[in-house]
Amino acid sequence: SLSEGIMCSNTNGLSHFTCHEAFNHFVRAFSNDSETYKLVERNGFVGCPLSYGKDKRCNSQPFTDLEVALHTTPEVFQTYVNTKKKLAEMKLTKKLEKNHKDELPAELEKFKKLDKKKREVYQARLHIETHILMSFGGDKKKSVGHPDYWGAEALDSCPRCKVDTTPEVFQTYVNTKKKLAEMKLTKKLEKNYKDELSAELEKFKKLDIKEREVYQARLHIETHILLSFGGDKTKSVDHPDYWGVEALDSCPRCKVGFMGFTGCFALKCDNCGCGFCAWDLFDCGEDAHEHVRECANNKNSGGYFGTEEQYRAAKHGRITRKLRSYLNSRSSIAHEVVAECKVGLQKLGFEHILREYSGNGHSLNNDTRYDDEIGLALLQEEADSIL
Repeated sequence: SLSEGIMCSNTNGLSHFTCHEAFNHFVRAFSNDSETYKLVERNGFVGCPLSYGKDKRCNSQPFTDLEVALHTTPEVFQTYVNTKKKLAEMKLTKKLEKNHKDELPAELEKFKKLDKKKREVYQARLHIETHILMSFGGDKKKSVGHPDYWGAEALDSCPRCKVDTTPEVFQTYVNTKKKLAEMKLTKKLEKNYKDELSAELEKFKKLDIKEREVYQARLHIETHILLSFGGDKTKSVDHPDYWGVEALDSCPRCKVGFMGFTGCFALKCDNCGCGFCAWDLFDCGEDAHEHVRECANNKNSGGYFGTEEQYRAAKHGRITRKLRSYLNSRSSIAHEVVAECKVGLQKLGFEHILREYSGNGHSLNNDTRYDDEIGLALLQEEADSIL
């Protein structure tokens, strides 16, 4: 039973069960430093054990942190959290280094183009703005020539540490500032993460068995299927303003949501470099053009391009099939789950799901042919591997 383990959410309806002991060992191994690249590939989340390796037999979405917490020991979950923290630090360090490398060469190039007098003026201005006219507040993203750059009040400076430095000392100073920024952000992220997860766990503990199943199903839908662009994430998921103006697709490899269709149905993920097809989200390795031309779902006679309306229709159909497939696999609680997801479904244009599951557990609509075909193929593949 589900109380003895965890079930993945394969979009083809072929969910895989993993008992608590096996899942605990899997997450422990997954969170080791040598396996960190797998977490990077999934954007910091653990997926179904069958979704890894050369012969991937499961295309389910990764598990939420709450699901991992509920099905692992406290020690293993802490190791998992520590690994995610390292990934966050790696991403932040990479971003800070890129920003610094981009900004400093630009300033140096600007300086090299100046004559001797202009260089002296530039250095004098830089000194005044850096060491004398320091201000509190202001928008530092704007140019120093813009009034909004400057804050509302001038600041004093420490009499001890306002010394010009050598390039080597300055680099040490920059590195120290970067580490301080990382420490501050990491500390803030850890606190927010712990507070939110603790609140979720306390809420979860108060539910009975059926309510827990509904809660986990709703969490899965809102985290992995009903992704949206925009919206005010500081509000409750039951508030219409939480949801953005449009549902998002997600990369078939790292599961990160994306938008920005430009006409060509051969897409490439900015996060992991996966090349995939916008008609069926098939992972094509590095380049999806050949697959797009031969894709059975291509509405344009083997061409690479399509209209935005065609893309939106294909995306809406995919998300609808994901919802039906997942809800049909949870038929005993589907009605309650849909009711819990009502606001998001309405806001993102999936009112038909509400109508379909208003009565019994299964959808009255039988449009799951695409999912069934893939499901049968996977079943045959699993049978062949056993034989």
